[in-house]
Amino acid sequence: MNIIVLVKQIPDSEYFSKLQLDPVKHTLIREGIPAVINPADKCAIELAISFKKHHNFKVIAVSMGPEATKNSLKEAIAMGCDEAILITGKEFAGADTLATSYALSQAIIKIHSYSMVIAGNVALDGSTGQTPIQVGEFLDIPTITNINSLSYHKVDNTADISRIFRGVEQHMKVEEMPFLVTVSQNFNKPHLPSVVDIIKASKKDIVTWGIRDINADKNQCGIKGSPTKTISTTIYKNEREKIVIIGADKDAVKIFVDNIKKWLIV
Repeated sequence: MNIIVLVKQIPDSEYFSKLQLDPVKHTLIREGIPAVINPADKCAIELAISFKKHHNFKVIAVSMGPEATKNSLKEAIAMGCDEAILITGKEFAGADTLATSYALSQAIIKIHSYSMVIAGNVALDGSTGQTPIQVGEFLDIPTITNINSLSYHKVDNTADISRIFRGVEQHMKVEEMPFLVTVSQNFNKPHLPSVVDIIKASKKDIVTWGIRDINADKNQCGIKGSPTKTISTTIYKNEREKIVIIGADKDAVKIFVDNIKKWLIV
C-alpha cells in the first residue's frame, strides 16, 4: 500500500526579509534565495516513513513546481521516501491554491493505489492552508486537518485519529481508505538524513510528469485555472524613529509624554 506525501518547496524562512515582489506579476522573486522543504511538510514526511517502518507502506512524495524542486524531492528521498514525483511545466505556472490542488489531485489519481495522503497544514510562504483541503475535495476522500495523533490498524485496515479543534479534543475512527490528514510543524521532530542517505538520494532519478501525463485540463491549471487574481501588492516597511531622552527626571518625563502624544499612542 502507498502513502502519498505532499511536499512544497519554499524560500528559506531565514531569508524572508530579503524577498522582493515583482511589481508587474505581483509574485515573489525567488532567484538568489535558498529553497527548502516547507517545515510542516517535513513533519508529514516523518509521519509517513514511521508507517513505512512499522506497516511496510511505500511512501511517495509528490510536488508541483519548477525543475529546481527536484532538490527538495531528493531530500525527501534521503529522509526515507521511496519515490518522488514532480509535476512541472509552463502550463502550471502562476497557479493559485485551487489550480495547484487540482494538479496535485490529478497526479494522485494517476498513482491510483494509495491508502492515505499526508500533508503539512500550511506553507510558510503563502500561509493559506487551503491546498491540502482542496486536494481532499477533488479526490472526494475524508479529510481531517491539524491532527495530534494517527494510529493505523492493519488487522481491519482502519485508523484512529485525534486532534484539538477550537479547544475541544476530538477522537475519530476512519473505517474507509483512502483519507487525507494534515499536520503542523510542531507535530514531530523530523530527523536529519545521514550523509550516506543524502548521497544515495542525489543519484536517484525524480519522475517528472507534465500536463498530459496527469490527464489534466489546461483550463484548470496555472493562471487559466486560478480564480484568485492579485490586483496590487504593497511592501510593508516597519520604520522606527529612535529617540534618546537626556535631562533631569521631570524634564525627561515631560519629553517622553510629549512624544507619546505626538504619535497618538494616548
